[in-house]
Amino acid sequence: VGNLSISRNDKLAAVPALPLVSTTNLAKVDQCPALTDLSGWSNLETLTNFLMLTKTGLTAIDVFAKLSSVGGFMINENPSLTVVGGFSSLTAVSGSVQANDNPELTSVVFPELLTLGGDVTVTGNLKLGTLAAPQLGAIGKWFTVQDSQQPVALDFGNVTTIGSDLRFGFNSATPE
Repeated sequence: VGNLSISRNDKLAAVPALPLVSTTNLAKVDQCPALTDLSGWSNLETLTNFLMLTKTGLTAIDVFAKLSSVGGFMINENPSLTVVGGFSSLTAVSGSVQANDNPELTSVVFPELLTLGGDVTVTGNLKLGTLAAPQLGAIGKWFTVQDSQQPVALDFGNVTTIGSDLRFGFNSATPE
């Protein structure tokens, strides 16, 4: 299938269950403030383009254990989101990882991620305490962590190359 897109639905609490294992484009949920359940998309193994989750009621993004590759992530403006994790099969992100303006977000973890072609941009997550991709070897572009009011524990122990800038700014505490 091409795009999976759900937008501007104030009452939708869960994405519909789909037997799909891949899309040739993006999976997007935007402006669905009652949405708290993504388990209907838990069979996805490959997303050619971005997984975009914006302005939802999600508290956790943890249902993508089968996802092995994705074009990128845009996880923005989710007021109740606390955890981005559960990506136990994810080894490749061809584009960027962005998590911005999720005020309750405490943890972003990609335990098996090996390749990242784009940037890591994590800004405006006031309670962020953990940002980790311990198996990752290189970041294709820049790495930015800004606007956290907590000390941020970083675990990027295998990264030997960052293609562009390394930025830490406007954080209440320095990275650990």
